[in-house]
Amino acid sequence: MTKSSKSLLFAKLSLFLVVAVVDSGAPRAHAQVAVRADTEGSEVYRVMIEAFKSSVMESNLQKLTDEIGGRIPGTVAMVQAIRWAQSAFREAGGENAHTESFQIPHSWKEGRTSFSIESPVHFEVHGISVAWAPALTPALEHARIVDVGEGTFKQFRLAGNISHCIVLIHTRVLKTWDDLFEEYTSVPPIVDKAVKGGAAAIVFIGAPRT
Repeated sequence: MTKSSKSLLFAKLSLFLVVAVVDSGAPRAHAQVAVRADTEGSEVYRVMIEAFKSSVMESNLQKLTDEIGGRIPGTVAMVQAIRWAQSAFREAGGENAHTESFQIPHSWKEGRTSFSIESPVHFEVHGISVAWAPALTPALEHARIVDVGEGTFKQFRLAGNISHCIVLIHTRVLKTWDDLFEEYTSVPPIVDKAVKGGAAAIVFIGAPRT
C-alpha cells in the first residue's frame, strides 16, 4: 500500500470512529483514543475536531447585529466591528490579523428621522432610515399612505395609483435563517415595483421594540 493510500485509509477510519462517538455513548472513550492514535498531529485530525465543534456563527451574528448594529463605512459602528473582527481572528489562531486602510468617495449617516400619522388619528411612530437612503424633499413632508400588504405583484396592482405616496409594507418577525434569507430576496422586487409606480417612499413595518 502506498503512503498516499495509507493516509486516505486513516482519514476514513478516523471519520468512522468520530461518527461512532456521536452515535453511541458506550464506546466513547475507546473511540476517542483510537482516533488520537491514528491521526493526532495530522491536518486531517485538526480539521475533523474543528468540524465537530459548536458553530460560533450565531453568536458572531448576534454580536454584529444586536450589539454593534449597522456597520456603514465611515461610522463608529464600522470601526467597532473591525476591531472586534481582528480580536476574533486572533483568538481563533490567526497569525496575521491586520487591517488595511482605503478611501471611499462618500459615506452615509442617518440624520433626524421622524414619522407620524396625521389622520384620522394623530400619533407618532418610531422610525429609522434604511442605510444609504436619500432624504425626503420638503415637498414630500406630507403624503398619502398606501397599504400594499407584503408587497406582492397582485397587492401592488390592487392598490392602484401609488404615485407620490408612501408605500406601507407588512413584514414578518424573523425567527429562522430561512426567514432572514427570504427577506433578502423579497425586498428588491418590492423596491422595483415601488419605483416603477412613482412612490415617494417605502415604509416597512418592523418588529415591536422590547
